[in-house]
Amino acid sequence: MIRKTIAVILLLTLSSAVLTGCANNTDASGVCFAMDTVMSFTIYGKNRDAALAACQAEVYRLDALFSATDPRSDISRINAGAGEFVEVSDETAELIERSLSLSKTTDGAFDITVYALVECWGFISGDYRVPAADEITQLLGNTGSGTVEVQGGCVRIAGGQKIGFGAIAKGYLTDRIWSILESYEVSRAVISLGGNVLVLGDKPDKTAWRVGIEDPFTADGYFGVLSAADMAVVTSGGYQRYFEDDGKRYHHIFDPSNGYPSDSDLVSVTIAAKDGTLADALSTAFFVMGSTQAKRYYDNSDGFEMILVTKSKEVIISAGLRDVFTLPPQNGFTLTVTG
Repeated sequence: MIRKTIAVILLLTLSSAVLTGCANNTDASGVCFAMDTVMSFTIYGKNRDAALAACQAEVYRLDALFSATDPRSDISRINAGAGEFVEVSDETAELIERSLSLSKTTDGAFDITVYALVECWGFISGDYRVPAADEITQLLGNTGSGTVEVQGGCVRIAGGQKIGFGAIAKGYLTDRIWSILESYEVSRAVISLGGNVLVLGDKPDKTAWRVGIEDPFTADGYFGVLSAADMAVVTSGGYQRYFEDDGKRYHHIFDPSNGYPSDSDLVSVTIAAKDGTLADALSTAFFVMGSTQAKRYYDNSDGFEMILVTKSKEVIISAGLRDVFTLPPQNGFTLTVTG
């Protein structure tokens, strides 16, 4: 069985996170499918129609550039040419360099070279399986960002290695859409790119957008609400995509250290930041790290806030969210503030 959901819910509007506030005749709205997810747009202002068209065009452009399954894309060409330098777009080279940097700062918890493992387990084709231990060991031998090289506009990965942008592409897309909206002088918008949500400005009634974080235990509704403006909100969780085999659940977020789905103490991670690329990568990295390492990373970093949910239903929020995150009483969760 495979289950796909969107983890951040825009209350009363979009499907995944829950955002309050409804569209009206002052907005331009649209939906498209790309990067293996449904994407929704609600844009306000005098240039809303042109901005919507530009945003959707950017979605398809980056999907074609970053797809690991389209043989014409930069990523597919890099994978097909493993062992040799492959010329790619400046954007692809820059995002690979950013990925390598994030891999270093997270001690390998974020790693674009796990793509072959994700593929082997069937999360790309849909033919889900639990690989034999020796298969995983062999694939682990080709995993590790240290072998990826970027020289100008050319990229080389090791022979037998494959890369994928599944844990960072939508974050980069979020930043690009934000830039496009600013170029069209849009100051109010709600964008949902699967588990990645971008909120600009406030709601038409001048109150803050309310982003609900999906309950990872029931996947039916949300357990807490974040009041947000001018930021990306990204959630990762093992309940979003998974299959079951012999009574055991296997999800799509892999631990690069052992080649298996991550088994930390976390069931959900939400990152809120003005840098969508960073938020996307850290939501995956923290899920792999677990709460102790995630808190340590937060204490030694800046530029983002976080919501961690543990298997014991403890909700750990960073200090910067103290006044904007609400955890309804009597829902079985406990709240801890860190940092």
